[in-house]
Formats: sequence, C-alpha cells, structure tokens
Amino acid sequence: MNWYLDRAFWIDMILSAIIGCSLFFLQPFLSDVLNVPSENNIDKIGASLISIGATLIGFLLTIITVIITFKKGFEDHSTPKSTESIVEYIEVPTKTIFGRTSSKEEQFYGTAIHNQVTKVFIGATYEVGIAIFTLLILQFNLFEFSLLSFSIMTLLCLILITLSTIRSIHIFKHYLNIHVGNVETHSKK
Repeated sequence: MNWYLDRAFWIDMILSAIIGCSLFFLQPFLSDVLNVPSENNIDKIGASLISIGATLIGFLLTIITVIITFKKGFEDHSTPKSTESIVEYIEVPTKTIFGRTSSKEEQFYGTAIHNQVTKVFIGATYEVGIAIFTLLILQFNLFEFSLLSFSIMTLLCLILITLSTIRSIHIFKHYLNIHVGNVETHSKK
C-alpha cells in the first residue's frame, strides 16, 4: 500500500491513460457492449463531476490546513519555556516506543508519517484539479472531440476523482485513528 501511496498521482494518471486508450482503440470490438451516451448526458455528468470535484478540493485543502496547523501548534507547545508552562503541558503518554513514552502527537508529528499523509492529500488535490480542468475544457468546447473521445475523457475524470476520494478517505480514517482512537469502534457506539 505504501508503494502505491508514494506514487499514487502517477499511477492513477497512467492507469487512466491505459483505460482511455484501451476503450478508444477497442471500441469497434466493444460496440455491442459499450454504448456511447448522448452529448447532453455527458454534459450533465461533467457538470456534476465539476461540482463534486470542487467540493472535494475544498475538503482536501481544509484537511491539509488542519494537519499543518496542528503540526505548527504541536511544535510551538513541544518546548515549554517556563516552569508554569511545563505544568500546563504535562500530557499522559499513550504508548511506549523503544522504552520511552510518547504521546499520539509525537508519534504522528515527530515522525515522517505526517509528511506522507500531507503528500497524499496534496497529490489528491492536484489529481482532482486536473480532472476538473479537463472537464471544464470539455464543457466549454475549447477543442473539437468526437462523442466517443468526449465520453472516454469524462469517464477518465470520474475514475481520477473516484480514486482520489477513496485514497483520501482511507488516509483520513488512519489519521483519525491516530488522533481519536479506533474510528470504527466509536461509530458503533
């Protein structure tokens, strides 16, 4: 899974390109199974994907901002300046790593995990942004495309947005598990 997360943007782009080329060149053989939707339906799907993508980008940017803000707050509070602030800073450690106790925040922000989480969310933001940009080009008819090409590119944007969403939700669940505890246990109560 880490291998995919480290290269998710490029893997998703290559996967989409392979699917798109395959559908385009195999369309004569798949014409009985694959129906090309009308231009009106593709426009409606594209407009919906633009709305969903814009909302998702807002969500991703919010998560990135929260992670960076928490990290900055953790760094500011990790080195108390006076004896009074030491008393306020005392936190009960939750786990032991190599014989030394550390809090959840130290486990997350004190390692490279937060960088990887932020990188995944930033990559997903770029991916959704590219999909939205492509959909806007299609919506405004800036270039002439055949109906088949128009359909395939809309489908590929759907795939990119879906992969980004699934990956972001998966990582966000792990992020919440670190900070809140087991999310599945809390949701069953």
